[in-house]
Amino acid sequence: DYNRLRIYQNYAIRWGQTGGSFREWRLLDLSLIRSGLTSSFLSQILSRFVENRRAILSSFENAFVSRMSWTLTHNQNYLNTRAQRGYHVRFYGEISGLTAPLYSTLLDVYGLSHYRSVKGMVEYKHTWPIYVRHRLVQRIKAGLVVPYGTNFSVPYETYFFSGGSSNMRGWRPRRIGPGSRPTYLSSLVERTGELALEGNIEWRIQWDKRIESAFFADAGNVWMITQKAALVENDLFRLNRFYEEIALTLGAGMRFNFSFLLFRLDLGFKAYDPSNPKGERFVLDDLSWRSIFSSNEQVLLNIGIGHPF
Repeated sequence: DYNRLRIYQNYAIRWGQTGGSFREWRLLDLSLIRSGLTSSFLSQILSRFVENRRAILSSFENAFVSRMSWTLTHNQNYLNTRAQRGYHVRFYGEISGLTAPLYSTLLDVYGLSHYRSVKGMVEYKHTWPIYVRHRLVQRIKAGLVVPYGTNFSVPYETYFFSGGSSNMRGWRPRRIGPGSRPTYLSSLVERTGELALEGNIEWRIQWDKRIESAFFADAGNVWMITQKAALVENDLFRLNRFYEEIALTLGAGMRFNFSFLLFRLDLGFKAYDPSNPKGERFVLDDLSWRSIFSSNEQVLLNIGIGHPF
C-alpha cells in the first residue's frame, strides 16, 4: 500500500553502569523521510474518507524531522536468573521541531513538511520468585505524544501501536485500536494512536536449563487525543468509556534456551475485543478447536527471540 524511506543521523551521550542506572541524551536526531502511496491505496482513502482523509495522508508526507530526547533507565536485579526480586524502570522524553525556524525556508524550497510534537513514555517491569523455578513477571507502560504548533499529526513512526509478539499477543502488529474503532476499517489503514496504555503479566516455569513454559495475560490499547487526527469518534480517548476499550489476550507459551539465544513460541487467544459492538466484545466463549485453525485470527502463534519483556 505504501513505501517509506527514512534516512537518519543522531548524536548522543550515554553514561551509566552495566546492569544498573543508565542515561542517554540525544542532542540532535535528524531524519529525512520520503513516502509514496500506491495509486490503489490512495484512491481507497479518497473515496472512503471524505472529511478525515487528511488525518491519514498527513502522516505520510515527505518531511524533515529534528528532535532531542532523554532516556533514564534503572535496573535492579531484573535480569538476574537467581531467586531474587528485581525491577526495571525506564523514562523517555522527546521534543521535535524546536529548530524548525532555522531552516523553514529551505524546507519550503524542497517541499518538505516539518513535524512538531512532544512525546513521553514510562515503563515499569517487576519480577518475583514464587516457588523453586517459578517466577511471576509483570510490565506496565504508558505513553503519550502530542503535536503542537500548526501540526495536527506526527510522523508515522512516532505514533504508538499495539499488537505483536512482544505486547498484545492475540493480535497482529498495529491491529488494535485506536479505541473501539470498528473492524471494517482495519483492512485499509494500520491502527496507531497518540496515547498508549498496556499491562502484561507472565507466570514463567523453568523446567531445566533449556526449557521454560509460561502462562500470560496482556491488556491494553491505543487511542487518539487530537480530534483532527481521529478517523472516527471511537478513536478518541474518553474517560467515560476507555475502560471498556481495553483489549485482553490470554495465552501460553514455550521458550527454548540455546545459550546464545532464547527461542520463543507463544499462543495468544483473543479474550476481549473492543472493536466489536457492545455486547459482543467478550469473544473467549467463541473459542473452539476449529477456530484455532480458522482464518478469523482468534488465536495467533507468535514466534520471537528473547522474552517479550
